[in-house]
Amino acid sequence: MFLLPAYALIFWAPSLYWPQTENYKHVMPFFELTFSITSVWIYFQHLLSLGIICLTAYLINHLITELEILDTKTFFPAFIYIVIMSGFYSIQNIHPIIFSNLFLVLALIKVMSTHRKDYALADFFAAGILISIATLFYVPSFIFFPFIWVSLIIIRPFIWREWIVSLIGFVIPYLYVFMAYYWQGTTDYLWYDKIFYPISIKTTISEFNYLQLFILAIFVLLVILSGFRTLGGIVQSNTRAKNNIWLIHWFFLLGALSIVVSPNLSVKYFTVLAIPLTVYFANYFLSAKRKNATETFFTFFLLLLLVNYLSDLNIITL
Repeated sequence: MFLLPAYALIFWAPSLYWPQTENYKHVMPFFELTFSITSVWIYFQHLLSLGIICLTAYLINHLITELEILDTKTFFPAFIYIVIMSGFYSIQNIHPIIFSNLFLVLALIKVMSTHRKDYALADFFAAGILISIATLFYVPSFIFFPFIWVSLIIIRPFIWREWIVSLIGFVIPYLYVFMAYYWQGTTDYLWYDKIFYPISIKTTISEFNYLQLFILAIFVLLVILSGFRTLGGIVQSNTRAKNNIWLIHWFFLLGALSIVVSPNLSVKYFTVLAIPLTVYFANYFLSAKRKNATETFFTFFLLLLLVNYLSDLNIITL
């Protein structure tokens, strides 16, 4: 538990020593405000991003272990999340998805904790607010709002008030933001520059070198293997775990859909899938029968990330 921040610092050490700068345009209000406040000291931006990643890793670990998605009590899922969010030098910078993922995980915890609850209006109201805040950092996160209604179908009896309060919760943060922009007379700027323009940009594909393509191919293979293994484990799970695993699959599908409306098909924008991938990979590696082979494969994958990392830093040439 206490070594996780140390591992994260090891991953981020070059970025903290040679911090990257990036100018963001057409970003949502909450991220724009965060970026403008922290831009006076670029090192603080990186430390803040690193802290948010570690906090999100702990929350995902709580989600997986306490809500019975995995039987094993371990901090390995948190480590996997840190690896996914830090494994490439190009993503070791402040960016909206880091903050969006934090609020999406909190919404997941709220939703999944309502299993067999008699009264859950407050939980779904809070989940709506949390996903709304996530969109105010990264606008494609709006695709995750239907996840609340999917969860209502899967884990709750039909209570119409829960459907309504989740929508009210989603709308409320936007009412406050709209009033702030209306007070300044810039509501058109909010709608067109912040909300509609980013999702209307034609998605472009970033260039990847051969090693990065190989790493992404391994990622895809791991997603297929771990996704099917997680799906296969549903039959043996109890009702609560079974429902939560189905919700993770829905979360993955919605995350993949959000990538379609992202401005760029780069590694950075694929990190929106880090939450469900952490669940898949943790289940795959921890439930493997051939431990030596699995650990060797995981170590090989980490070494590939290291080589790519050194290549990005121009320490080695590929």
